[in-house]
Amino acid sequence: MATTAQRDTTAGLDDERRLAARLAGLSYLLAIVLSLFAEFYVLNQVVSPDAATTAGHLGRLQDLFRLGTGANLLTCLVDAVLIASLYRVLSGVSRLWALVALFLGLVETSILALAVANDLVALKLLGGAAYLGAIPAGELPSWARLALWGHGMLYSVALMFAGGRSTLFCWLWWRSALIPRLLAGLGVLASVWLFVCTFGAIVSADVAKLAPVEIYGAPIFLFELLAGAWLLLRGVQVRR
Repeated sequence: MATTAQRDTTAGLDDERRLAARLAGLSYLLAIVLSLFAEFYVLNQVVSPDAATTAGHLGRLQDLFRLGTGANLLTCLVDAVLIASLYRVLSGVSRLWALVALFLGLVETSILALAVANDLVALKLLGGAAYLGAIPAGELPSWARLALWGHGMLYSVALMFAGGRSTLFCWLWWRSALIPRLLAGLGVLASVWLFVCTFGAIVSADVAKLAPVEIYGAPIFLFELLAGAWLLLRGVQVRR
């Protein structure tokens, strides 16, 4: 028979998992808002295929670009909270696979942080610092555009790891039945699709042309929006 202390400890752990689930829901929604602002609104305003045009936009819209960079950094922080919260909720289903998902998420977030660092490099290249005198002034816009291209490539690699991480966590959601299985199933399919498309785009230019972000991003966006709202508003029922 469980002692009073044991029952209190179990209740405390269950309460912690419920809190972690709601925190995961909030993190899903915050990450969506921050990443949409930084990656779609800000970068679409600033980045152009032409290096000189991009340099001009960076000069005129530097404050907006820095705001987008800050939003991306906050996304990294929110992602760390999301990944830790999902691990706390789902490690009871399978500690091994939850741990694998946790480490995939850490790699994902680390790569995202490197992508943001490229944005800061682009700003530095166009900042007129004395140590840039060795580089011909006419080449600096091209170097800055290359740094922003690096942002895009690193972001794609991070999304590949995100697809793997999300596939495992969604599979654990399915097994646990802590959220509706229809929602968990959508998450598994959307996450696998994200992984396949982003990995395929890395190894084949044809895949990159056939599967732009609108194609591979829409399903995972829908899942994270629905899962975030469900977890934040409904939470989970932890069985003792």
